[in-house]
Amino acid sequence: MRDSVDPLNLEIGERIRGVRNKKGWSQKLLANKAGITIQSVLYIEKGKRGLSSHTVRSISSALDVTSDYILYGRTDPGEPEDAPQTPATLSEKELSDSVKTINKVAHFLNWYKDGLRDRGADAQGEGGREDIADGPDSAPEPKEEQ
Repeated sequence: MRDSVDPLNLEIGERIRGVRNKKGWSQKLLANKAGITIQSVLYIEKGKRGLSSHTVRSISSALDVTSDYILYGRTDPGEPEDAPQTPATLSEKELSDSVKTINKVAHFLNWYKDGLRDRGADAQGEGGREDIADGPDSAPEPKEEQ
């Protein structure tokens, strides 16, 4: 019976092998540091074996990378757990749409706050605007900036 290779397991194995090679470690050294067998490292790196959550934690700890990197490749190897993630790149249209949405929400919040102040609402939020039916859509349209 031939061992099959799952593409996802292969991708994970390649990331593990890449970090191990970058550190100049042998499979045996990784196995010892992670507390698993060298056979497991061999099968994992070739994509022939999936990883349990325990094994992911052991390998990521041994390699000093995040489990997020091992599983998804989201951070660079060697970054600390609390390192900020690289923001997604937005197209000009997506950025423009996001800015418009943020401005609309800010306008709504200011409109709502003004309504609270005008009605003498207390700090607990009592006495808010009665003319709000649909959230931000019930606020008057903000004026377009020139």
